[in-house]
Amino acid sequence: MKKSKKFFNKGKKGGFKPTTKQKRKAAKDQDPVNKKAIFNRYKNAQKREEVLEKQKLMERKLQQMQVEYSESEEEEDAYGQLVSCFGGKSKERPVADSDESDTSGHSDAEDVEMNNQKENPTGDVGDTDIDSDGASEHDIEEKAESEADDVADDVADDVEEDVADDVEEDVADDPFTKHLHFDLGDELLVSLSNSPTTQDNVKKMWPVLGNMTIVIPKPLETVSKKVKPKVSLLEEKTYAATGTVPHTINNVDFNQLSIKSQIQGNIVSANKTNLIKRDLELSKVFTPLQKELFAIMNNYQDLYYPQRTFNNADEIRYTYCLHAVNHMLKTRTKILHHNAKLSKKNDNMSDEYRDQGLVRPKVLIIVPFKDAAYRVVKTIIDILVPKEAGQVLNKKRFEDDFTGGELIMPRKNPKPEDYELMFSGNTDDTFRLGMTVTKKTLKLYTDFYSSDIIVSSPLGLRMIVGAEGEEDRDYDFLASIELLVMDQADVFYMQNWDHVLHVLDHFHLQPKSTHGTDFSR
Repeated sequence: MKKSKKFFNKGKKGGFKPTTKQKRKAAKDQDPVNKKAIFNRYKNAQKREEVLEKQKLMERKLQQMQVEYSESEEEEDAYGQLVSCFGGKSKERPVADSDESDTSGHSDAEDVEMNNQKENPTGDVGDTDIDSDGASEHDIEEKAESEADDVADDVADDVEEDVADDVEEDVADDPFTKHLHFDLGDELLVSLSNSPTTQDNVKKMWPVLGNMTIVIPKPLETVSKKVKPKVSLLEEKTYAATGTVPHTINNVDFNQLSIKSQIQGNIVSANKTNLIKRDLELSKVFTPLQKELFAIMNNYQDLYYPQRTFNNADEIRYTYCLHAVNHMLKTRTKILHHNAKLSKKNDNMSDEYRDQGLVRPKVLIIVPFKDAAYRVVKTIIDILVPKEAGQVLNKKRFEDDFTGGELIMPRKNPKPEDYELMFSGNTDDTFRLGMTVTKKTLKLYTDFYSSDIIVSSPLGLRMIVGAEGEEDRDYDFLASIELLVMDQADVFYMQNWDHVLHVLDHFHLQPKSTHGTDFSR
């Protein structure tokens, strides 16, 4: 027994270490050190310091460029005074209304946007939530690059001089001018509010669209309108004319169609795929379907087209994207023109300069899936900034969010062809994206109140609009929508049509807060 006991004792040598209660308590009190978390915090702090250094550097460059610009203006003024002393006539600086933004004209529209992005860089209602504790190096670097590009872009737009070639005067025949400059008459408002409305129905037969029914509302003729007073102290106000029947486009003339010169050179290249698909030459510019659709859209008339298929989907998408971009560029040009005029006038502001609305968003495009939104944004990029040389901000983040996630279709028992086409690409139906259109850039993931165009799904908007009684709800950004596009409305009906109706009920309501609105405009 003694030998066996010694044998077992040898086998257990060093296996058991006696501990006391005090040692166990001390071991529990000691917190384990997570070296990886400490390293990540140090790395994120270092990245934040680099971002701050880049911002400070860009601010110094901005101040230096502004000082140089002001010194050059002082030299010009001194030279003008010298010439006026010897010549007896003061050298007047010409006033040019152009699409180029000067310092005073650009600041009103762009500074509000920059302030909103600085106060809330991720957006209150945009789909831009980021976890600050788990921010990666890529997110921090991308944010620093986007902020640096924003500052550089604003500096370039502010310092840039007006060019006479870019001056585009208002054309009386431009439907946009008629749409913006004149209000609806009281008789027409009464006619639209009555049930049934007073309207003219016109039947047309077009080669591609086929049989069309064109409904044009007519104002009610009242006795007060027929009998005009001989003497009146009030000024006669000009109201918007009644709608006209659209005409087909035979020969494509960009100036006659009132398309902005900024995008005229990109139209054919952006539509190249659709032209080749229809075996058409590039000189045709548009396909026959696009000509007829754009003739109606460009005339600012509501369009209901239920014959969308997977074959003509790209043609339809290109047409309404072109109309939306053209509308936003004209709106921006008008605001900059008015800013330049107001900076040189001290008198009271007239109704002519009321051009901005209650909030900034003007275009809303509703699509069912992320893949459809991805195609819409890519089409807008091809029309507005085709080179993509530093002109699309947050592009990589957009590619990561709106691509991938495709459904794997079964091979043994394949689905129908229309099913596979509908659910191709990213089929996520919860998204929203704000875009800001500037002179040379397209900014993605902007706050809704700093955005010009909003692309969203019905569910994405429904989550923001909320229901009555909810605290965290917001629908003020829908107060000034001028263009509404609903692509693939049949899919909305299959998803949840109540979401669409609920969102439409919150259009053009009185905003709850000002959101930096200039009520004089």
